Amino acid sequence: MKNELLRLTSIWTVENNSMLKGADFRICRGESVGLIGGFHSGKRLLMEIVAGTCIPSKGYRFLYGKPVGWGATDGMPKVKHLKKNFGLIGSMKIWENIATYSGEERQFPRIFSPKSMQEKVEHMMAVYGIRADVKTPVDKLTAIQKFAAALMKARLEGVELVLVEDSELEYSVSGFRLMEKLLCLCRDQGMSVMFSGIDMGGFAPLLDRVCLIDAGRIIWEEQAGENFSNKSIFSYGTISAKLNIPVKRLPVDLSCRPSVRIDGAHFSI
Repeated sequence: MKNELLRLTSIWTVENNSMLKGADFRICRGESVGLIGGFHSGKRLLMEIVAGTCIPSKGYRFLYGKPVGWGATDGMPKVKHLKKNFGLIGSMKIWENIATYSGEERQFPRIFSPKSMQEKVEHMMAVYGIRADVKTPVDKLTAIQKFAAALMKARLEGVELVLVEDSELEYSVSGFRLMEKLLCLCRDQGMSVMFSGIDMGGFAPLLDRVCLIDAGRIIWEEQAGENFSNKSIFSYGTISAKLNIPVKRLPVDLSCRPSVRIDGAHFSI
């Protein structure tokens, strides 16, 4: 695919209580994807393989549409894995977190100039929709504002793919409009975003695609705009929706498998 950033095919691996059993996954440039699954479903392992911090026992990887071995390091897309506090230092101010980014091209003066740095960060905050003083400590920000600041820093670092793992974002429905703005910016800039969690909460309608992982395999995926078009159901929770999901690639023995449904904004497995 012309705009394909990364594709994983037939991924097998085992780590602790989690495993992948022939998982397939892809993400394109500027695409936002949600990976949803229960505990030990394999979503964290898949995120680590996407990040390049875990090498599977079996499977194939394609970067920019071409097969690339697991030992290759040249020409790799720059990936940033946001974990605790979105990779920000809570006690530091917003501008300090942004100005201390690591990148090949410097956007800030090499000579330490707090005033100049604050002005640049203030301009970026306006573009990214963060309504706060640049001197505000990160710990004072909401989850969605922290995510916005992390995206600003990732943009300066030339990151192509941002991974967001098990964050509190899915519970921050009040930030729906800001998230919409942020994902639009990412699409325009060609930066891909992959979310991982038990559910995507109210942000599901904003994603380009949602994937459901269970027992180490992607068992269902759909374009968010097709099945999640009714925003009132998912962003406001005013309607209780139960939809049957067309499940793909389930194990042969289905007698002991639980049913898979969407219950409101949540996947029940």
